Amino acid sequence: MLLKNGPVVFTVPPIDFKRKFEAVSCYLLYREYILFLKRSDEDDSEPGKLGVPTGKRRSYEVDIDTGVREVKEETGIDLSKHKNRFIFSNQFYMRYEKFDFSCRTYVMHLLEKPTIVLSSEHQAYDWYKLGHVLCPTRTDVLVKGLKEVLICEERLVHEIISKAA
Repeated sequence: MLLKNGPVVFTVPPIDFKRKFEAVSCYLLYREYILFLKRSDEDDSEPGKLGVPTGKRRSYEVDIDTGVREVKEETGIDLSKHKNRFIFSNQFYMRYEKFDFSCRTYVMHLLEKPTIVLSSEHQAYDWYKLGHVLCPTRTDVLVKGLKEVLICEERLVHEIISKAA
């Protein structure tokens, strides 16, 4: 059953899946915190909602290049010299009412807290513990589908944090 206001998130593609585009999401960790970006109030789809750096993969790009580009565009952080530190996490298949797309997720643990320079797509940012954003009273502030994705990513994120500690 499709949700009227958001996607259904799959970990394997449904038989009738028709991908319109591919996206890449990046979870940037600093200590036990994940960087979340608050969308601009002028955002067409989900103004004021929290998300992570994400964008469509261009036909000539590999995933890591998309991730590096999106992180730079959305936060000002240049990770081009640290591509080998991205860890592939998962692939999700998102189904909205009118289209499907796939999204590959990557995680990078940052050694230093970076300076953030937001693009016009976002109005604010903050570093949150995963449990804080997954708290039932907080999940309504996340972009559609992110709660379901983060629940699937939770084990890997905690593993990376514990290894870095």
